[in-house]
Amino acid sequence: MNEHMAWHHMMAREYDRSIPQANRAVQLDPSFVQAHRVLALDLLYTGHAQEACAEFQRGVELSHDDPVANSYLARCYAQTHRQAAARKILAGLEQASTERYVSAAEIAAVYAALNDSESALKWLDKACDEHAGALIYLNVDRVWDSLRKNSRFQADVKRVNLPALTDEVSSAERFLRENQGNNCYWTSANVRARVSVVRTRMTGTAHKPSSTSRPARTSTPSRRANARTSMVASEPNGVIIGPTSAPISAARTVPI
Repeated sequence: MNEHMAWHHMMAREYDRSIPQANRAVQLDPSFVQAHRVLALDLLYTGHAQEACAEFQRGVELSHDDPVANSYLARCYAQTHRQAAARKILAGLEQASTERYVSAAEIAAVYAALNDSESALKWLDKACDEHAGALIYLNVDRVWDSLRKNSRFQADVKRVNLPALTDEVSSAERFLRENQGNNCYWTSANVRARVSVVRTRMTGTAHKPSSTSRPARTSTPSRRANARTSMVASEPNGVIIGPTSAPISAARTVPI
């Protein structure tokens, strides 16, 4: 559960919320590869490159050289000016993909981290052909920010049946207008923060977490009431991603 919450906060670029959850997940199970991965991403995106690479390397060791773990380590190297090391891992992943299944999405992500747009888009097209599971994060994974204005990338987003980011912003703003004063899971502060993050991804600039992006603490009764509410996110022909990253246009609250 800690790793799951950390992952969704990280994808929403709420690093101040993600890091404590990721640290707790690692403490509970030091051999949990995914916990090290999300902690490493948090560290990478908050400027702690050396610690991030160490966490990714730990993930490679724990997973016994798993291709996905290696791809994340390569992404870290690429984004911390160690291109030669990243390309060495990348070459191994491409070779391995000729002998067994290696997700084309992971290879595409490494190329994106290396700012090799042409190769990234080629492998991303292949990932769409093979219905790679990692594609559900195209709209939120920070590694794709440099490609968001590219028409080929936008076409791949449509192939995966994800909502366009502009549609998501307008849906969120409409939600705010229609639900002023309502006590529901998506508080105004949460939705406004979501709009800010989506606009950040649309412009391709880095998102810096701040105290203003965190909703104010509510009273204990309100928190308990919220705890009894579940978020159901669904999108026709789309995917279910999770509370912090699901299309807001599809959000509704269902009493348990």
